[in-house]
Amino acid sequence: MKPTACAVAGVVLVGGCTSLLPYRPRDAAEPGEDGSIVVVLDAAIEAPPARDAAAAEADVAPPTGIGDHSGPALHWRFDEEQGATMAVDSSGHGFDGVYVGDIGLPSPVADVPRQVAFADPWSRQFTLESHQAVRLAPVPPALRPVNDLTVCAWYRATTVDVNPTTAMASGSEVVSGGNHYVLRVRPRQVEFSKRVSGVPAFAQCLPTVTGHLDGNWHHLAGVSSAAGVKLYLDGTERCTNVTPSAQQPILYDQGPDLWVGRHGNNQTYWNFGGNIDDVRIYTRALAPEEIAALAAGGER
Repeated sequence: MKPTACAVAGVVLVGGCTSLLPYRPRDAAEPGEDGSIVVVLDAAIEAPPARDAAAAEADVAPPTGIGDHSGPALHWRFDEEQGATMAVDSSGHGFDGVYVGDIGLPSPVADVPRQVAFADPWSRQFTLESHQAVRLAPVPPALRPVNDLTVCAWYRATTVDVNPTTAMASGSEVVSGGNHYVLRVRPRQVEFSKRVSGVPAFAQCLPTVTGHLDGNWHHLAGVSSAAGVKLYLDGTERCTNVTPSAQQPILYDQGPDLWVGRHGNNQTYWNFGGNIDDVRIYTRALAPEEIAALAAGGER
């Protein structure tokens, strides 16, 4: 379906400009959220406090020769046998992760996406209540691009985490690069976000969807570039945010580590429960046809 476009206060929005809602905090207990009104596609987005970009840019080293690599800069297939403590990086760049959990570790299971055409013996099963996850500490400079970035993964789930303060469902992290870039599933939405300087402090794609928590496998992909951010579900573009905020570079001023299945900046109620497979991070913005090929089970 061809994206539609509309103009709001001089800003062009592409892909379903059906609502322009005021900011709604995830919960009142989270610090620093200022209630700003943010332009976003089909959803209200969160606005943590602004931070001077210059204060963070000095901490960000440029990618070390990976940016021109056509394949993934990180690729966790999660095909290690039972008892393995490391998630091996198949990209060739050596970014191996560590399986962690308050109780036990994510377990290999034979339930995998049926679409994939490559050898894929296992996915990893994450137990939400045990805070099971994969951690790469710290996020290497090569996985902290200024802008061009694609994050994607297969997941299956039937529920998301609950905020104990409000007793309401919050969401679950699929991939979180220190909370600087995030793939997330929510009760009625999927999300791709990147942290930026100013207000709003996150540029998000947050479309309302159905069927994403039906227990079947789904492919989720987020793309950031100087043109904005995009979110794909099962190979179909569901959201494009081309606001000035979304065109800003990624700001790195929060958590130090890369996580799969857990929040990247120490919030404890965004844990993932279900299966995750074939996590990939590219330090380039994949084209729509490349995302569609991955969602169809191909390799890149």
